[in-house]
Amino acid sequence: APVRKAVGLPPGTIQLDGGLMARDPAFLDCLLTAMQFGASGAPTHIQGETGVGKEGVARLLHHSSPRAHGPLIFVNCGALPSSLAHAELFGRERGSYTGATHEAPGLIEQAHGGTLFLDEVGELSVEDQARLLRVLETGSLRRLGAGRAREVDVRIISATHKSLWNRVLSGEFREDLYYRLC
Repeated sequence: APVRKAVGLPPGTIQLDGGLMARDPAFLDCLLTAMQFGASGAPTHIQGETGVGKEGVARLLHHSSPRAHGPLIFVNCGALPSSLAHAELFGRERGSYTGATHEAPGLIEQAHGGTLFLDEVGELSVEDQARLLRVLETGSLRRLGAGRAREVDVRIISATHKSLWNRVLSGEFREDLYYRLC
């Protein structure tokens, strides 16, 4: 994501491909660090207040990585109904529940070869946290109703506007998953 001077914006403003702009030297340094970290391919967690640009940083991480050619899938975990989260994230097999007339890959499989951005990851159920941990540990997942696991190659970028560590301390988030994401 090359850096360029922004045209038509206040003097000293730098724009990164993907729409992020920085004028403050500290913020620009943060974005440049994110670009360098993007190449690592490691799971990454972004914490910040609502509206600070967590999604933009996730885009920057993806586009600065070897996975830039692959898909970038966005998921708002807070908007996933707990009853459907398993099928939405991990996929489903035909007949796994009433109305499941065909198999469907989940969002994690759809991000294969690319990046999955899990916004508000702290809102996942404890059961789905365990499933996500398995993906991070083994590179495999099991669709709802499936008898076997499927291999996936995906980078996970997560974000929250609250302290994920505080959720660990309160028992709402798995400590082992916290360390895998952070």
